[in-house]
Amino acid sequence: MGNSAVALGPPPLSANHRSANHTPTLLLEPSGVLYEATVWRRWLLRLLSRMGLSFSYDGFCEIWEYHYLPDIHSGRSTLKHSLSVFLRASGLPAPQADEVVSAAAARHKALESEPHLFPGVAAALEQLSQHGVGLAISADCDLSSAELRGKLEQLGIAGRFRHIVSSRDLGRAKPEPVCYLAAVTALGLSPASVTYVGCRSEDLTGAREAGLATVSVGGYGGPAADQHVARFGGLVEMFAGTTCH
Repeated sequence: MGNSAVALGPPPLSANHRSANHTPTLLLEPSGVLYEATVWRRWLLRLLSRMGLSFSYDGFCEIWEYHYLPDIHSGRSTLKHSLSVFLRASGLPAPQADEVVSAAAARHKALESEPHLFPGVAAALEQLSQHGVGLAISADCDLSSAELRGKLEQLGIAGRFRHIVSSRDLGRAKPEPVCYLAAVTALGLSPASVTYVGCRSEDLTGAREAGLATVSVGGYGGPAADQHVARFGGLVEMFAGTTCH
């Protein structure tokens, strides 16, 4: 993966963050960066299509992420309630909406109970840790930080992170500044010394506005990030000066 890091804006993060006086620290959004975030949504869209409601994936995500997820992730609503409101607003009759909500909630719970890391993530986290790169989590999710730590323990990576912050505990969701700054403060650092790693353009923009450098992972984020890596392993080359295979 020697060419995985692609600069989107100067100066290169590797030059800024690798020095004798500074240990790089990465603040990670786990969903879509460490593990898959689209399986449940794609399953739901296939089910809705069979019931006569047709959405493009991007169109659904835009509505769901803007109007519904912030309330779920901050604890102001539940998945069941928000999905019910969405389905009825989309024109699905109440009896059918209730059936979909029950099935979707069960599917979501099953997927959450069996998380899977993206290929290469565990090895990359190990290499980053070995090279002294600090790692922390700022997650938008409906789990408390303790529950999220349990999930990461199930994946075998919880011990890699110095601190874990959940939107559920904060009562706020990205891109609100507190979602980044709470973790930065807990680490005893300044925003300028931390790099946020995510995959959603709104979250990356929020991190930049909060004073953090940013890196997007995968095919998302675009110009909202300072730099981009095609896969998570590219962070090893960017911040530790080695290539993760």
